[in-house]
Amino acid sequence: MIRKRVKLEESATVKLKRCDVSPRKMGIVVKLVQNKSIEYALALLSYSSRAGSLALYKLIKSAMASVKFKKKEGEKLCEKDWFIIESCVGSAGMIRKMKPVSRGVGHTIRRRFSHVVITITRRKQALDRLLNKVKDIKETE
Repeated sequence: MIRKRVKLEESATVKLKRCDVSPRKMGIVVKLVQNKSIEYALALLSYSSRAGSLALYKLIKSAMASVKFKKKEGEKLCEKDWFIIESCVGSAGMIRKMKPVSRGVGHTIRRRFSHVVITITRRKQALDRLLNKVKDIKETE
């Protein structure tokens, strides 16, 4: 499947590098808020007890802050109008430590890290993008 990259006019992409949560655990939290409005995602994350929810909460807040920094004068921004359209979690490597056990042997402990990338955009642009994806799927069939 070919993925087309479309540059969105009003969007913000933020990256969280070397987060101290494993990619598997962070992926669960990211899927929880994927394709949701910013307001709803922040509400979910504020009451979530999963590992990585606080880091993701701060990342989404950072994305909104960058949008507010880019806005034009006299324009009002509401979190209801913004959506998370893309999210990606990847591995950022690991630290290997040895834990001593009996008979002079050591077991390896792998401490995993992750990278998270999130793109947010306005509601209208998110809906247009979704409709384009549906058209592309129908054309291939």
